Amino acid sequence: DKLLHFITYLIYTFSIYLSLLKEINVRNPKTKSIFIAFFVGFSLELFQGLFLNHRSFEILDLFSNCAGILTFVLVTKTIKKVIA
Repeated sequence: DKLLHFITYLIYTFSIYLSLLKEINVRNPKTKSIFIAFFVGFSLELFQGLFLNHRSFEILDLFSNCAGILTFVLVTKTIKKVIA
């Protein structure tokens, strides 16, 4: 379950980044994609905890989401160094 959160948010953050970079062409796409992914992940966990009886807020899910987002940061920094 936690591995799935990690992989999902790694891919999710990368896809947001590519969309902001290529399709929308905004400034600071990396920072904005990190913020959006974290905000969505936190909001979904909060929503589950407050409004759904069959689901609950799990801090470990949130940590797994953040680990996926941080891995995105590390991967993009590594790729940038290799290209340069």
